[in-house]
Amino acid sequence: MNTETTEEQEIEETFGVPATFGISDDRSAEWLLRKLNECDGAAERAQKWAQEIAEDCAKEKKRLLERFGVELERYTLEQLEGKKSKSFKLPSGTVGFRSQAEKLVVTNEIEYSKWAKENLPSAIETQLSLIVEDLSDAAKTALRDFAAHHELPNAEFKQTVKKSVINEFFKHNGVLPDGCEYVPPTEKFFVK
Repeated sequence: MNTETTEEQEIEETFGVPATFGISDDRSAEWLLRKLNECDGAAERAQKWAQEIAEDCAKEKKRLLERFGVELERYTLEQLEGKKSKSFKLPSGTVGFRSQAEKLVVTNEIEYSKWAKENLPSAIETQLSLIVEDLSDAAKTALRDFAAHHELPNAEFKQTVKKSVINEFFKHNGVLPDGCEYVPPTEKFFVK
């Protein structure tokens, strides 16, 4: 069996051109560019199609859980009753419960920031933006220190509340900041 003939046949079958074909003029270069564009178009169509399928699947999953989720959760509770495990496996997936820690949810950013400034200044973080070019680290530090005590025309200050400081304060003192809502620890049902 002649391998050259097989390779030539494979090239002809794959690309629809003779094995001796090559890029040698505008016409042959245009052929290749057209084929490459066809590949790009096919890839874009495939990605769009895959995205549409993913969206359809997400909608179907949501509908199924809206219809049967409560029943599945109840069934899961029944199966786990008296057991230490918080989940169990079936051939098509796992169902169970995950512990969700307590948390504070900010419901009003303005009230929250005002409360932090008045009651817990250590939770306020000030970020300084300056227009500087190629300064050494020491010069940048000196400039930041200076900017903290003087007005600079090209400086922008942005204050944010460090939520981790607020959370620690709440854990130790039990004081709920204004603009926040307390969400107690819960067990959240999951399907995967």
